[in-house]
Amino acid sequence: MSAEQDLRVAAQKRLAFVRSMQFQNKVPNDDQLCSFLDAVRAELRDLAQASENADTLSAKVESLVDEHLAEGIAFDQADDGLEVILRELRQVEVDAAVAAVNPSEDELASLPLAIAQLWMLDINRLEPNLDYVLDLQGGKKFHDDSDTAERPLFKYISRTVFQRPTYQLFYSLLDNYVAETGVEESETQQEKSENRAFIDAIYSMPAVRYAHLYAASRGWLEAEGIEDPADIGSFKRLLYRLWFYFYRREERNDSSGFEHVFLGEVRDDKVIGLHNWIQILREERAGTLNYTGYILPRRRSTELPEGDDHLLGIQFEWNGAVKPMSSIFVGVSPEFEVALYTLCFLNAAHGSEGDDGKVAATLEDEIDVKIVAHLMGRHKPRLGSCYPELVE
Repeated sequence: MSAEQDLRVAAQKRLAFVRSMQFQNKVPNDDQLCSFLDAVRAELRDLAQASENADTLSAKVESLVDEHLAEGIAFDQADDGLEVILRELRQVEVDAAVAAVNPSEDELASLPLAIAQLWMLDINRLEPNLDYVLDLQGGKKFHDDSDTAERPLFKYISRTVFQRPTYQLFYSLLDNYVAETGVEESETQQEKSENRAFIDAIYSMPAVRYAHLYAASRGWLEAEGIEDPADIGSFKRLLYRLWFYFYRREERNDSSGFEHVFLGEVRDDKVIGLHNWIQILREERAGTLNYTGYILPRRRSTELPEGDDHLLGIQFEWNGAVKPMSSIFVGVSPEFEVALYTLCFLNAAHGSEGDDGKVAATLEDEIDVKIVAHLMGRHKPRLGSCYPELVE
C-alpha cells in the first residue's frame, strides 16, 4: 500500500472502533479516551514520518490532528474529528493516485487485470459496518417469491456518505427518469447540467482517469470515432453519449444506459436493470422498494454472505413489480461502476476478451466476479445493460 493509503486505512480503522462503541452504547471514561486519542495521534504521525513524502504528509497530519483531535475533546467530538481527518486523508490519497494512474503492460494485455486494478483504485469505496450496515435476514433461491426479510436491506448509512461529491451528484440524477418502458424520456437543461457536473466530478477520480487511459491505449476510443484519444473533453463526451443518450428499448427514446443499469425500468410488470445499491437505498427510503431477501449461492460449499460483502444477489419488489434476482455491488463508488462498465462495454463492442460479453476477474479479497455487458443494436451499438455476476 502507498503511504497515503496507509494513513487513510489507519484513520478508517480508528473511526470504525469509535462507531462500534457508539453502536453498543459504550462510552469510555476520560482516561480511556485520553489514551485512545494519544494512540491515534501517534499512529498517524508515525505513518506520515515513515513515508517517502514525509515533510508534506507530516505537515498535513500535524495540522489535522491539532485541529480535530485536540486535547480534552469529548467522545462524540472524536467521532466528528476522525470523520473530517478521514475525509481529508482520502482526498490526499485520491490526488496521489490520480497523479500515478497509468495502466501497466500486463493490464493492457488483460482486461481482467485492468478490472482488478480499477477495484484497487476505488479509493472512494465505502467501508462495511462503518459507512453502512446491512440487514440481510433470510436467504432463498431466486425462484422463491416468498418474503424472507421483514426489514429493509439497509440498516444504517452514514450521514457523511452523500456529502462526498460524486455520491451527491449521482444521487441528484436519480429522479430524472420515468421507470416504465415505452414512455419517451425527455431531458431538461437542468438535467443536462446535472449530467455534465457528474461526469466532470467522476473524471477527477483515479478510476475514471484510468479507464480513459486504458481505453485510449487499447484503441477503443478511435473505434468510437474519437480523433484524439488523449483529449479529456472527447472522452467526457463519449461518457455522456454512452450513458445519457436516449435510445429505443420499446418506443423511441424510452431508455438509456444510465437509466437501465442504475435506476431500473419496469416492463410487463417486471423490473429490468436496476443494479445499483444507491438506487435501492433511495427507493427503500421512499417506501417504493421492498427487499424480500438475498439469493443463496447455488453451491452449498459457498460461504453465505455476512453483511460485509461488496457483491450480493438480492430479490425485491419495486413499485409493485418483481425482480427475482438482481446482482449488485454494494458500497462501491459511482465512479467505479461507470469506469468498469464503460470498459466492459467498449471491450464487448471493439475488443475480443471474454465470452459473449462476459469478462471474469478476481478482485481484492479473492472476490470472483463476471461482468456482463449487453449491447443494443448492431451497426452502432448502445450500452443496453451491464452488471456483475458472482462466480461460485
